[in-house]
Amino acid sequence: MAPSRLSVFLLTAALCAMVCDGEIHPKEMEELQFMVKELPAFQGEDLDEVLSARIHEAKADPFHLFESFFLDLRDANLEIHESLLVLEFVIRTIRADARIDPAEVQFTLSTVRALKLPWEVITSRFGALPFVAEAMEPERHLVQDPLSTPQIRAMLLDWGLASEGKVIDAEATDL
Repeated sequence: MAPSRLSVFLLTAALCAMVCDGEIHPKEMEELQFMVKELPAFQGEDLDEVLSARIHEAKADPFHLFESFFLDLRDANLEIHESLLVLEFVIRTIRADARIDPAEVQFTLSTVRALKLPWEVITSRFGALPFVAEAMEPERHLVQDPLSTPQIRAMLLDWGLASEGKVIDAEATDL
């Protein structure tokens, strides 16, 4: 069965969360493998080709992977439960290696912004998320304006996590 649009978002979200700090940590890949194998969202779907293509894209052109992820996410009009699932994949992936890099915090905040999720909805589902809360404004306010294409490109270049021509160090890249 062909992968659903949501499955592709989930895989891409997890992969972007993996590579946003410049590497694919083996623990992060293990967590993705577990999520693909165990979660009902993926039951009956053949995701090997999609994941393989995304990993290749992450290695060859991470800038394009991130740009297309944020553009697609911004325009997806996901339901709240779908948006929360995307965010869950991001959170589980970045927590997998027991270390949260500043680039991972910025990626998480930008994902929340693209998903247009209110902080109250996030905390009711995931709890306080101190690593995210510490990076937000004091009033726990998330910028909710839609990300424009130039904003996405500038954000990625400012982070330095995905610049054109950057190569990702991938220790574990196969399912």
